[in-house]
Amino acid sequence: MAIRNGARIRFFLMNYFPQQTLTLNTSLSPNQVLDKICSNTQVTQKEEFKIYKKLFKGYISGSHFKLTRSLSYRNSFQAEIFGELSAVDKGTFIKLDMKLQPLIKVFIMIWCAGVSLALIVFVISSINNPKMAIGCLIPFGMLVFGYGLTLVCFNLDCDESKKIMTNLLEANH
Repeated sequence: MAIRNGARIRFFLMNYFPQQTLTLNTSLSPNQVLDKICSNTQVTQKEEFKIYKKLFKGYISGSHFKLTRSLSYRNSFQAEIFGELSAVDKGTFIKLDMKLQPLIKVFIMIWCAGVSLALIVFVISSINNPKMAIGCLIPFGMLVFGYGLTLVCFNLDCDESKKIMTNLLEANH
């Protein structure tokens, strides 16, 4: 039963948190792709707050990698890029999964739970006092704004990451 409940939670989170999957095809060999990624990645084991001279930071392990774009500013909604390379007849197939960072997901869940609780309190209060009904708009607006901000910022970062990866690897999707 625990496995089934865990699967439900993962299904719920996968459907409500933004994520993107992208497949790229390039005529470069897997070794050439890895060389290009390596030469443009600052290898890090943990989050470090400094200015990077390379396009990405992260790590590479065999045909898998985990990267984030190197930014001179902090972007909480920045995508983590998980990649996997596969050799094909005429080059390399690259599968990219872009997801929000786990800590950000936890923060968003806690924040949304708190705002939802406030919304429930306003709704219950408005049953006894109809003048309170307008107050329901505040937490509802906060939920919409929070979710919209997450979607827009994450998708903008994903779009930029896609452009960089596509140009770097001379790929098409």
